[in-house]
Amino acid sequence: DLIRDFDLPLNTTIGPRFRNIRRMTIGYTKMISPSMGNELLASAQRDPRVIKPWYPDFDVTKELGMQNRIGTALPTVSIAGGYGNYGESNYQDWVHQPASISNIMSWQKGRHSMRFGGQMYQNQFWYIAANNTSGTYSFNGEITGRGTVGRNNPVNSLADLLMGAVKTANYPVPQIPINRYNYNFGFFFQDDWKASQKLTLNLGLRYEFETKQGVKNNVYSRVEMGTGQLLVAGRNASKNLNLNNDFVNFGPRVGVAYSLNPKTVIRTGFGMFFSNLWVNNGEMVAYTGWTNAQAFVDLGVGRAQPFTFTQGFPVGGNLTAVPDPLALFNAATMARPLATGGFTYDPNDKLPVNYQWNFSVQREVGFNTVVEAAYVASRSTHLSRTVAANNLTLDQSAAVSINRVPVQNLRPYNRIAAFNAVLYDALSHYHSLQMKATRRFSQGFSLDANYTWSKNIDNASNLSDSFQIPWQFFSMERSLSSFDRTHSLVLGFIYELPFGKGKRWINAGGILNQAVGGWQLNALYSASSGLPFTITQVNTNLILSAQRPDVIDPTNIMGQASTVEFVGPARRFLIAPNQPNFPFRPSSNVGFGNLGRNTGREPGFQNWNLSLFKAFAITERIRFELRFEGYNAFNKVNWREPSSANIDNANYGLITASAPPRQIQVGGRLSW
Repeated sequence: DLIRDFDLPLNTTIGPRFRNIRRMTIGYTKMISPSMGNELLASAQRDPRVIKPWYPDFDVTKELGMQNRIGTALPTVSIAGGYGNYGESNYQDWVHQPASISNIMSWQKGRHSMRFGGQMYQNQFWYIAANNTSGTYSFNGEITGRGTVGRNNPVNSLADLLMGAVKTANYPVPQIPINRYNYNFGFFFQDDWKASQKLTLNLGLRYEFETKQGVKNNVYSRVEMGTGQLLVAGRNASKNLNLNNDFVNFGPRVGVAYSLNPKTVIRTGFGMFFSNLWVNNGEMVAYTGWTNAQAFVDLGVGRAQPFTFTQGFPVGGNLTAVPDPLALFNAATMARPLATGGFTYDPNDKLPVNYQWNFSVQREVGFNTVVEAAYVASRSTHLSRTVAANNLTLDQSAAVSINRVPVQNLRPYNRIAAFNAVLYDALSHYHSLQMKATRRFSQGFSLDANYTWSKNIDNASNLSDSFQIPWQFFSMERSLSSFDRTHSLVLGFIYELPFGKGKRWINAGGILNQAVGGWQLNALYSASSGLPFTITQVNTNLILSAQRPDVIDPTNIMGQASTVEFVGPARRFLIAPNQPNFPFRPSSNVGFGNLGRNTGREPGFQNWNLSLFKAFAITERIRFELRFEGYNAFNKVNWREPSSANIDNANYGLITASAPPRQIQVGGRLSW
């Protein structure tokens, strides 16, 4: 009853949210002459968001009898034995405030159509975020249960709460508001040159520059790779933490279109495109040394804290202490390492760049139909990836996995906890054959068909990809991309049935036309290969990130079952580990698996969406359309990915979900 009584005010869900986006855009266009014009555009946005606790003014002294409090909201009460957490004091307040200004001039001169200009863009992000600002009290049953016998026992855990016997507790030092910013600059020139009646050239050059992030109030820090030194903006580092800007980012673009004859066009092109770095800086990041917490740790089996729940933390009022990151860094030890936040970076990181090229032939083949075949490819460099920057090397595996030496003791910088770096050294390659057929709507029929046969290879598909030991052996992660689809086909058509007035068959009016005329059949078919996934195992080598097994049957590195079997309602997609033909075995606790990344592939996908429309002309201006629509019309079962790809998981290789089944709907549309 006690828990039930406090269940509402001690709600643990995130509190009410407030958001009020305001945008403003101002443009000015001027025609300087009949062949020259200029467009000036400025825009700004203010996007404030606030998340507050549900009960920020809850009187803990009156309602819970607490003498000392931290913050103004409810503390979090954690009760073991299945009760969970009660109370919530999370607070977030942030404002995203970007602004941009651009100017583009256009000039038509003879066979040249030119555009040139530039843009400046400012990112600004102010925020403060804190979890459990009123602290957390934990009760696990050891006090009234007299040791391990009562640990996690629901009766004893609740009894500890009633006695106020706190097992562990902690509260945070309030975070200082952070005001992050950076700038992007871009300048371009483009010339569309009609060199002849048959030849058109598209020539262009773009320059991109992005400053590294800074923080206006210098609440910014990172651990320097190579030295393990904590760099703090404005103290022992520059405002952007000694990160060097990349100034050389010129992107040429070339396009050629040649009309071989009235029915055939050949096109080719090349371009370089740069991405920005801001998107990988995170949102509400708490930087190392700028957030601190007072922890009242476990004092031993069966021992409570020297203060009770009703007494509260042994402090009074709200904490206003400002952390000193360098002091915390200097005071850190191997036993109590400095907790880290945010990311660190290579100071010489470059902007991600994507090289794209293509060659295509387009041909009109009659029947109002155009077909096209194209080779489309790209190569990307300086792509981002996340890597553990304070981890052990492979030769230290035995010390951790066999001799049980604590990982912290062997870290390169053992006074600092684990931290991550965002590096811009990943690569990707994409090659594809793309074919297209389009029939313009004629004689009641139109068609659009697209097919792609492609291969996408990379060594990091996203920031948090599944790697084994990327801080030491990154090159072995080269594989199919996580979003590679070998085949993709999309086919759609519209067909007005040839019945009724003005049509080929039953060309009659009146009631007969109302019955058989005005029908339209629509279809959309899509089919594609499944996405790749990585097969893993439980980490027996404790220094690895995501350990993979060894291959014992190289003819089936996908691990896919050859027959369709079911385990209850689940489909067995991958061979079960207890089967004699299971192609893998757990890898060593001092090594890593020889199975590659992304060797598995999800089931493919096929789907038909069909619809049948019937149009009724009520008057010359008023029409009614009756619609019969079927999604996944043939009720094809499209299985999702396996629920687990970890060979040590009980659900390994089992598919427990599928795409939605057939859905049929009937509707009407009145237009006038």
